[in-house]
Amino acid sequence: MGIRIHKILGFGLNDVAVNEATSSINDKRLNFENDPWYNSIDVRAFYQWWVDNEEDKHNKFYAEMYLKNLEEGHIDTSVERFGFYEDEGGLSNVLVFIAPSVANEWFRYDDAIDYYEARPDLESTVQIINRTIFPWDTYWDTTTIPPKKLDGTQFEAFVSYNQSFEDENFFKIANMSAELLIEEGINIDKVRPSIPPEIIALVKYMKIFKEDKYIYEMKPMIYTYWS
Repeated sequence: MGIRIHKILGFGLNDVAVNEATSSINDKRLNFENDPWYNSIDVRAFYQWWVDNEEDKHNKFYAEMYLKNLEEGHIDTSVERFGFYEDEGGLSNVLVFIAPSVANEWFRYDDAIDYYEARPDLESTVQIINRTIFPWDTYWDTTTIPPKKLDGTQFEAFVSYNQSFEDENFFKIANMSAELLIEEGINIDKVRPSIPPEIIALVKYMKIFKEDKYIYEMKPMIYTYWS
């Protein structure tokens, strides 16, 4: 049996600290007792926990909606694992999570197109994505914890700021957008694609991080590994 390519779209860390002598994780941020990222979870139990523990009304609505969708058979239940750390066939500094509601879209393996796109030396790769992932099209300012979500005007200004790098009128557009964001009290250097509430709830449920503040260090990424 040969190795197969795996590709993940998700949110995670690409700077996991590892003891090179023992090849074991020694990252101060992670609660790696019993390696929680390897654990399969009962999706219904997770959604029910999320409904019961979510304090934000907006996020609670979505938690209830996902639970209802699951019970009505609209969410794929064949996927049971949502955390991935592959130190043998992958990269020892990468830990990534996928949202249960889109697990069948965000994770795939043994795909013919992926084989032809991959490096010929079968090297694992991680690509950080500096934009949002649909349907979670929001940004936030990570200056504070929890981060502050950009409102409609701020969102449009930041998108214009990002896109201005490809525009011939770059300086004019960038300056106008930057000035608006600064006036709004937004730290441009700290603006990041927001993490889906479902993934935030998931890593809390799985007890991945020792402190909640570390959750917000996760980034959107595409991770390719071989196993």
